[in-house]
Amino acid sequence: MMPSRLILSLAMAAQLLGGCYESRGGSSDAAHDDPVVPDQPDSRDQDVVPEDRPDVTPPDIPPDPVPDPVQDPTVDDGPQCRPQEAYEDPDIDCDGCNPCDDTPYMWTGSRCEFLPICCMCAGADCDHRFMTIGDCESAYRECPTEPTPAPLYPEARLLWQAPGGFAGTGPMLLVDGLGFARAWSQDRGIYSIDSTEWGRTDYEAAENLGTRAANELFELLTTIDYSDLPHPPEGWGECYPTLELRPCGSCETIHLDYSQARDLLPEFWTVYDWMDQMLCRTAPFGSLPRTYCEFYD
Repeated sequence: MMPSRLILSLAMAAQLLGGCYESRGGSSDAAHDDPVVPDQPDSRDQDVVPEDRPDVTPPDIPPDPVPDPVQDPTVDDGPQCRPQEAYEDPDIDCDGCNPCDDTPYMWTGSRCEFLPICCMCAGADCDHRFMTIGDCESAYRECPTEPTPAPLYPEARLLWQAPGGFAGTGPMLLVDGLGFARAWSQDRGIYSIDSTEWGRTDYEAAENLGTRAANELFELLTTIDYSDLPHPPEGWGECYPTLELRPCGSCETIHLDYSQARDLLPEFWTVYDWMDQMLCRTAPFGSLPRTYCEFYD
């Protein structure tokens, strides 16, 4: 009986010792098995939380500058072809001013034109006007130009002269239908517009006004009623102004002999005004028809 109890006691003691060994990390078969990993939740079933990263948005980069287009001077509205800015100063009273102008030609945006300024010039281009029409046209040769009008009176001729005094000399003005004007301050004059002297080249001053100006002048002259001209003179002097006008090659010549400029008024107001502006630089001092024989007033 005794040995059986002893064996049972030893067996129980051995079992207890084995359990303690495993609990302290001792070697056993279970200790070498793969560890059991608990089930992980499926990430697809959860909201993704973005990581907290610093702002790395690139700074705004300005676009590459667009180069200015190259201005074609032949474009009508380009700055090189725009009308020149020059005009009479509105704050100046031009009554009695000398209308002559050293640089009377200007670019109007479509052509060069004779536009003398009487008194004081205002505008950005006062110092950029031109002495001759050729200078103006050369400066704007790349710009589109309004076609030159055809001459309406291509064979027209105007002779205006006022010989007088002991020497029988005085001012003379010749203008043709193409706009070529010639002037003398003291000359014996020519017999008529049909004289061979019409082509004289010994003038004191000349200006090529162009067909546009010629059309304007002869339009003014041909619309005048000459039936009552000249009017009776208010005085008399040793001065003999004469006007001869032939609007065309086959037209009858209009001939007027008078004493003073006022003898042709009021019919000739527009002609006098036109000549004061357009011919003041061409005609030598005192050689414009408005001033003919005025020293006898």
